[in-house]
Amino acid sequence: MDTIFNKSQQPKSTLVQMVFEAVFNPYITNVLKHYLSQKQDRFSEMFFKIHNETNEMLKSIWALDGSSFNNQNITENTFRPFQYEYERIENLAVATAMSTSVAPVLTKLRAIIENSKKWLSKRDEENYDIFSEFNPQLPITILTAGASAWERCIVLSDPSKKHQILKNLIDIIIQGNLRDYLITYLDACRICMQKDNDVSIVPKFFAITSVINMTILTIEAKYNQILKPVLQQKPIDHDAFLKERDSLVNSLEEGITKNLEICISTIVDKVKNIVSTKTFKQSFLRQNVLGSISQPCTEICQILTGPNSIYSESQSLSGENNISFCSVLCKELIDTIINTLLELKYDFPEGTMQLSMDICEYSNAFAKFNLDFVNSKFEDLDKAAKLMCTPADRISQIKKDLNMQPKAVDLARKLLPLRTDSKENDLVNAL
Repeated sequence: MDTIFNKSQQPKSTLVQMVFEAVFNPYITNVLKHYLSQKQDRFSEMFFKIHNETNEMLKSIWALDGSSFNNQNITENTFRPFQYEYERIENLAVATAMSTSVAPVLTKLRAIIENSKKWLSKRDEENYDIFSEFNPQLPITILTAGASAWERCIVLSDPSKKHQILKNLIDIIIQGNLRDYLITYLDACRICMQKDNDVSIVPKFFAITSVINMTILTIEAKYNQILKPVLQQKPIDHDAFLKERDSLVNSLEEGITKNLEICISTIVDKVKNIVSTKTFKQSFLRQNVLGSISQPCTEICQILTGPNSIYSESQSLSGENNISFCSVLCKELIDTIINTLLELKYDFPEGTMQLSMDICEYSNAFAKFNLDFVNSKFEDLDKAAKLMCTPADRISQIKKDLNMQPKAVDLARKLLPLRTDSKENDLVNAL
């Protein structure tokens, strides 16, 4: 063809168009009509596939002599008659798919929320495993289906209607389904977590949080890859999308934060239960000292850093969530432990040695969270515990040797009077 027409583009276009209309147009038309009448659920995918393959074929023909294909008129008459049906079917297919996969789950979650007062008031009622209702694949499935529909819309829709159709598809996917599913689940999850008040729920919720964070990242990726170049052509639609995206992210972060607060409360309640036991309160009396880490201390440290522990599972949280969660949790737990220790009695030297061993164990456990204020707190507490193990006549000297900071001295001043030999040695005034 290049030889005959001496690389003239006009004759080449004319000849290719004649061949296309005589051969490819009837074939493509028949295939699309077949899918439209017999396989409508796959029509959009087939339309997209044929459209792309046809364009690639024409690009290859034009590339034979190093030129670029830019004559869309060749395919326009073939594909235009199917645009209206595509636009109708695409919206319907996406809405139907979302209704099938998301709607039943939403119905169940909303029923849980509606019954929340009854659930929370009947503590003896059988617990409901809300975590079994979460499908970690569903958010990504929703976004994957949405991304495919968005890509098809951008290529196949009538240019004059493209932005409106794309906006409708975005609303169906993100606002109408993804947002509803995740926000409703977080609400239902919060209710069930409040009812269960069990430390075992914490790692489960961390896993949910990881999925939600991955969903947020996926939304951003799909926006940059597919939506951004098109939406920027229409600033009003682009701004509206960004506002909706930011609103969704803020709502999800707010829901995660509320549920993480419940996780913290659940863990703190568990530790409060441990330190309120007779076993804990009498751990530092001579007859109960076994020469090793006390059982309550071991139990608390196992919750923090043992297998499937709070520390190991919290690493799945995203940066800010992780720092905030660990900081608040550690502060509340340390305050709980110290406040209880300041209410007990300590036999000297057996009970005070037990205190020193336990504090060392706590320090090792909390150190894994790598928080400066935690390390500083236990450094002060460790020095105060050393004074607790010191004979009365050497306390002043050891205090100097330890180079104790004011906070450490204050802790020691509160602990020393709790030694059972305090009165006879006037430990109230030892510092």
